[in-house]
Amino acid sequence: MVSRSRDSVDAEKEKRMNQQTLNLPFILPSDLAAEQAILGAALLDSESAALLAQSAPTIFTLEKHRYVATAIHALVLRGDPVDAVTVQSELAGHDQLDAAGGIVTLAGLLEAGATATHAETYLTTVRHLATRRELIRLGIDVSSHAAKPSNDHGDPTDLIASTITRLLALDLAADHETLMTPEQFMADHVLALPDDGFRTGFGWFDDVADGLRPGNLIVIAGRPGIGKTAMALQILYALSIQDKRPTLFISLEMSAREIGDRLVGLHVGQSSRAVRQRSIAPATLVHAYEQLERSGFHIWDAAAPTVGAVAAMIQRGVAQYHIQAVVVDHIGKVRGTRRESRALEVGEVAQALKATAKRFSVPVVALCQLNRQVEHRNSPRPQLADLRDSGNIEEEADAVLFLYTREERPENKDPHKPLEIELYLAKNRHGETGERGYLFFRALGQIKERTIREDHG
Repeated sequence: MVSRSRDSVDAEKEKRMNQQTLNLPFILPSDLAAEQAILGAALLDSESAALLAQSAPTIFTLEKHRYVATAIHALVLRGDPVDAVTVQSELAGHDQLDAAGGIVTLAGLLEAGATATHAETYLTTVRHLATRRELIRLGIDVSSHAAKPSNDHGDPTDLIASTITRLLALDLAADHETLMTPEQFMADHVLALPDDGFRTGFGWFDDVADGLRPGNLIVIAGRPGIGKTAMALQILYALSIQDKRPTLFISLEMSAREIGDRLVGLHVGQSSRAVRQRSIAPATLVHAYEQLERSGFHIWDAAAPTVGAVAAMIQRGVAQYHIQAVVVDHIGKVRGTRRESRALEVGEVAQALKATAKRFSVPVVALCQLNRQVEHRNSPRPQLADLRDSGNIEEEADAVLFLYTREERPENKDPHKPLEIELYLAKNRHGETGERGYLFFRALGQIKERTIREDHG
């Protein structure tokens, strides 16, 4: 009981110090008893130790508890047994035993752990309180930055963007890891019905890649004018209008009106220009608009948003509109926080899109430009290294699909004649790669698979 009393005094001192340091009218939230219980349980039980090792030591309030958690984490990673003796030895080996409160602290933790019957619950409590403390610190940082006189006439966009990014990072790191038991695996994967991805309307891709799988990042890349947006809109049409799935199209180049005109054009088999000029029978247009009104597509057109804003929009779409799939056109228009180089910035964006896809269990289709170097090679087929400002796009993506043409100077081709293009699946985390020929009808903004007759002239 003496050790608990001493820990309580230490905790109160640290709380007051944090309160004074941050100039808060309240004490940062914490639960000392829960911290002691999970640490003590880890000293007594290997399963609790393994559970604790899944979280960073920074979730603990007291410095001495962070030292103990760090020692337990190191032992678990090495595969060594965890108990009071091994933790004491680990702390002593790093000259941290005194900082951790010595054997008195360890004895107190053993006492607390002896009655700990719900280790996972204690750990969840500690994690949640750590997240709340970080939210408080974030709020303080934002308030302080916004209150600076130098920012009186500045653009608050960067502050908003960085805040959203930090909030998203907190959300992603909070408590979303999954430890699946064999029983859960059997129920969710083996005994369940086949879990195919969403059908895109591109039969070859759907067969090879299993369509759009929830949690996956699919990159569609190509040079300008090759049909990337056309393909993305056809996918959107297949999901939203044909399958009635709620979708989100994040358009960073075209307006919502332009996207809508192209979707109507796809529905009636006419160009978006014909839709804009209303050169289509009124009854046909009315029917098309009625179909779109009953569909599940949502459009967000934005100018150079931050990755945090994009992630926040996806989160809002899932929560408010039950969005099942997302298209981002295109990844090069999204701003990150890594301003040291464009490659690092784009890599950050790709990483965030993948994390967001996984977090909300939705497929994210991201369009991407290619570097000009591809135009100067003997072979027109792109490579993963051709992804513009690639960063780690190819690492984060579950599938990378290139669109390219073997035709010379395609920009000079009659727009009313179809452009022969190739769809090249260069990366497929879930299966084989391959290539298939298609025709891009630029005037209609539509891609169709080439027949055998067309392939051979």
